[in-house]
Amino acid sequence: MKNFVVKSAQFHFRVKGLRYNSGVKVPLIDPRVKFSDINMSDLSELSQVCLQKGGLYIAQSQDEECFAPRYAIEVTDDAGVSFLRRLLTVDAKTIGRGHVKQGFILNALGAVADFAWVAHLPDSDTHYRVVFESPETLAWMHQVAKAFDEEFVTIQTRVALIFGQATPAELEGKMPADGSIVEVSVNESALMLMRCGAVTLVTGDELALGSLSQGVESLDEMAANTLGILAGLPQSMDWMNGETTPDMLAGEPFVDFSDASRMFIGRALTEARMKAAGCLQNALVGSHADNAEVWFEDPQPIIMLNTDGVQKARVQRAGELNGHLVMRVALPATEDASKLVTLFNENDSEAWGLDVIHLQ
Repeated sequence: MKNFVVKSAQFHFRVKGLRYNSGVKVPLIDPRVKFSDINMSDLSELSQVCLQKGGLYIAQSQDEECFAPRYAIEVTDDAGVSFLRRLLTVDAKTIGRGHVKQGFILNALGAVADFAWVAHLPDSDTHYRVVFESPETLAWMHQVAKAFDEEFVTIQTRVALIFGQATPAELEGKMPADGSIVEVSVNESALMLMRCGAVTLVTGDELALGSLSQGVESLDEMAANTLGILAGLPQSMDWMNGETTPDMLAGEPFVDFSDASRMFIGRALTEARMKAAGCLQNALVGSHADNAEVWFEDPQPIIMLNTDGVQKARVQRAGELNGHLVMRVALPATEDASKLVTLFNENDSEAWGLDVIHLQ
């Protein structure tokens, strides 16, 4: 970035020949960085209430676009566990029986191909279920398994996500604790529930999942996407450009380097990138722009700049609360996200301020 000057408390800088103002929240004579009238603490409060209340999202069939993991495989022997240890950034051997963790699936260049829930079933030391989002990942798994002469079983299942404290009537008193799985019977069908943080993943047949709608709010795809962002749940829109790596998503919690002998796919590159990136924060931010629907009509990468006009991040996924975009962004731990401004398109003639959303 170039051609910027600083004037008192108000910053003026040029990006690709356009001038922006930031650093203050009062009307300017010629404002190009805009701030809405909303009290952003209200947006934090709204985010907290929405995430706590939560709701139920039932994913569409595998033939349709949807926001949710919807494919599953299982392994049942030592060779299968070895396969998972090569495939996943999380180490399957560190997951105790009846517990679940989350991790990335990377390609050979260390870019994110998918995000997976990895459950160690309670009946065996070698019985695991992995739930993920993309059919391309299933094809990649077959390539990896063939290369190492290992096998897995594909499971036909449907998937739902339960956010926050929402509890369907059929699951009253049956919800798992954080990091745990439970198996329950609903309408004579088996459901498996896995909980990580503020999200519970449910796998089972369509009839059983459909019966969960009693006593809980049903969510559409947009609401599920927004709650997923609030909960810090990665989703395919985060890496749709094919070049996103775990460090770009502040993905340290989902990557396990503790066993130096475990060479999962993409490990060397991932380790080097995370070391170079240093300590990152996964900031939750809300834009002062109050016309989120305009961005969703033609989503473009959202560019975040500091007050020197230097690009600090690009975000490909956003949700919506009260007309405002909400986003997760990976930033250095020392970066004050509230001092950044956003462009919704590289060719925009104006930028918007943003603030950090605080969740308890």
